[in-house]
Amino acid sequence: MNHLKITSILVSVAMCMSFVMTPVTAFADETEASEQTTEATESKETEAPKETEKETEPTKDTETEPAEETVPETTKESEPAEETVPSESEREEETQPSDSEPSQPEETEPSEKAEPSVTEEPSEPSETEAEAKTEPDTQTDSKNRTNAQAGGGFCGENAKWAYDGYGTLTISGSGMMSNYSPNGPWLAYIDGITKVVISDGITGIGRNNFKDCEKLKSVTIPDSVTTIGSYAFAGCKGLTSVTLPSKLKYIESYAFKDCTGIKSINIPGSVENGLYGYAFDNCGITTLTISNGVKIISGAFTNCNDLTTIYIPKSVTSLDNAFFGCTNIKEINYSGDSADWSKINGLSTNDFKNVSINYISTYYSLTVKDAPNGTISLSKYTASEGEQIKVIAHPDSGYYMSHFKYNNTSSFGSSFTMPNENVTVEPVFEKIVQANVGDLLPDFNYGLLYKVTNNAMNGTGTVMCEGFFLFGIPADEATLYQLFGTVTIPAVVNLDGINYKVTSIKPGCFRGIKYIKTVSIGSNVAVIGDNAFYDCSGLTKVTIGKGVKTIGNNAFARCPKLSSFTVSSTVLWKIGTYAFAKDSKLKTLIIKNTTKLTKKGVKKSLKSSSVKTVKVKKSKVSKYRKFFTKKNCGRKVKVKK
Repeated sequence: MNHLKITSILVSVAMCMSFVMTPVTAFADETEASEQTTEATESKETEAPKETEKETEPTKDTETEPAEETVPETTKESEPAEETVPSESEREEETQPSDSEPSQPEETEPSEKAEPSVTEEPSEPSETEAEAKTEPDTQTDSKNRTNAQAGGGFCGENAKWAYDGYGTLTISGSGMMSNYSPNGPWLAYIDGITKVVISDGITGIGRNNFKDCEKLKSVTIPDSVTTIGSYAFAGCKGLTSVTLPSKLKYIESYAFKDCTGIKSINIPGSVENGLYGYAFDNCGITTLTISNGVKIISGAFTNCNDLTTIYIPKSVTSLDNAFFGCTNIKEINYSGDSADWSKINGLSTNDFKNVSINYISTYYSLTVKDAPNGTISLSKYTASEGEQIKVIAHPDSGYYMSHFKYNNTSSFGSSFTMPNENVTVEPVFEKIVQANVGDLLPDFNYGLLYKVTNNAMNGTGTVMCEGFFLFGIPADEATLYQLFGTVTIPAVVNLDGINYKVTSIKPGCFRGIKYIKTVSIGSNVAVIGDNAFYDCSGLTKVTIGKGVKTIGNNAFARCPKLSSFTVSSTVLWKIGTYAFAKDSKLKTLIIKNTTKLTKKGVKKSLKSSSVKTVKVKKSKVSKYRKFFTKKNCGRKVKVKK
């Protein structure tokens, strides 16, 4: 109503000015015009009527019994009523960091453990190396404290930082980041930082920079970074994966100490002699990959009690106390022979008595390339040719992974087959945009096409399955069976970053596809359209979820190999006419959970079928026997629990 109030004020001012400057007749004319304007404005404000939705059962059976040996087809297609889109809840206001910066306590070293003696003791770089690798130590000064309160500032001679107030800390500029104690100049925001993005151009991460950022979940490190300083990420327990840059040279002592959330790590070959002692002390790593090129692993993975699988290249010359305290190692995969293995220094100080040493000629490493608007992790970071690699997306809020590339090959699914070479995986994230009702959207995971019937973005939107969307595929039967052998229609499908409930299957959408063998229908599907799987001559098994209400006319007719049909729905009230006609191998229909069937709902449903037994709920046996009679359902059958 604000615009109405403003209009009324302007009209009043105009009337007063007119009274002073014009004759009475002009004043009267302007008043009349103002009243008309106000009335027109008010008439535009109308309240949108609320939509309601009511499901009704059909009141008239329009099917007619066909001539003998002929299965009728229904051509009329009906779609489920569109669901009402609920209003979106208002976004909660973010709490901004306090203006006052907490006092910075003195840095305390972690409690000492019984540390092994290391043959090649990792030590701090010489003064000359330090000058070449890192900037001089700098404590957080008053300038940085002021900038920290403002959400940004300097963190190196040419490096800057900015915190967006929503969890993301961005480092930009060039050169080394400064060393700090106990943490970087963003200490005031340490409890809110969930993501760190380091821009290309930064060459080193200083000591203690992100120490004890326990809520940090992801970090993007560009290829320009060559050094990760001591305690840089120590205590970051929320990190689940870290992709180290391909040009990294130095990982200093305790850099990732106590990062218990990291389950796998790939050390790039560029870290030849720069993997310092205790770099990954007490991490949660289960699978460790050392890439070809690394030479010395000196006490770097101490006390990693979850570590079970290790990949070690032939380039490694020393394992001196590399895995001290790692008591659960099961296998070591070594890219050399037993003679090469015996030449590695430090083996005498490692207990590999109960560890399986596998000598493999080749294995390949996988790395992840940085991408804007999100990160990914892989199911493994070392694999042999032919292994299946799963890609797990971690998009920023408001984005989704549309696809990814591995060695410049695009994939729209969630996994790929490992080739016989090293692989770099690059994700592509796109902004989520609301679809329109009627839009056709593909699901690359299952190879199906969906039509949007309700475009809500909060998980309550709905879609109808339209069938397969793959075109131009090879015509050989082996490929077709592989592609179409299993049809899985999920309860919920993610399309362009939005979750939709799959509530219906379009009439005739899989008709005549002889390569379908099994069908699994999710729990949100309420309507299976007429002729949906008509004449699927290779179909053998169908499993239907708990939400189906109607099975259309001829839905599974002329499927001569269909022998298993199970419905777990409790709300099924109609099985269409001739639903299983000419299915010569289907002898038993299992609908044990349903309690909603009516006599009219099963009329002619078993006409021309071979069904002999209908299994139902124990409490419904007596009632359903009156429905499944030859006169009503079209075939004499036994009804039992």
